[in-house]
Amino acid sequence: LGLYDDSGCDRCEVAYSSVSQSMLTLLQTVIMGDAWGDYAVPLIDYKPWTVMIFIATSFTISLGLTNLVLAVIVDKALENREVNLQKQASERAREVEDAQREFVEICAELDTDQSGFLTMDELFAGYEHENFHLVLRMLDIEKEDLTHVFNIMDQDKSGLVSYQEFAYQLQNLKG
Repeated sequence: LGLYDDSGCDRCEVAYSSVSQSMLTLLQTVIMGDAWGDYAVPLIDYKPWTVMIFIATSFTISLGLTNLVLAVIVDKALENREVNLQKQASERAREVEDAQREFVEICAELDTDQSGFLTMDELFAGYEHENFHLVLRMLDIEKEDLTHVFNIMDQDKSGLVSYQEFAYQLQNLKG
């Protein structure tokens, strides 16, 4: 112990003199930080029961800081989730628009008189068109269902349905 007399260390002689002092020294240097010992260790030496107050306070502060860090992480994760959901929604909307545009092009191919509208006869004649047939199969629409579908689409009962309206109504029928 004589080695530490000239070092200026006030605690060196007692730092590891007992199990409780060793634990206090370890707590001071590793967990609490060395400066903690400047004010807490003299109080603990004077009244040993105060160690519980210092430990509880330290853990409470540490837990609070940990919760704060966790809250920031969760907030950022939620923010990123919202951005991803918005991207997915816009991607889905773009896919729907692309599908409707492609379906309008298919309808234009089915329109034999190039009037801009489909008639019941053009619809039945076009049922065998490969892409048109695929779309109708995805919607579980068979050839015998076309009359009912056309009547639903032809709201003004004119016997004509525009391509855009047909594509839009089929999308709503799917939804």
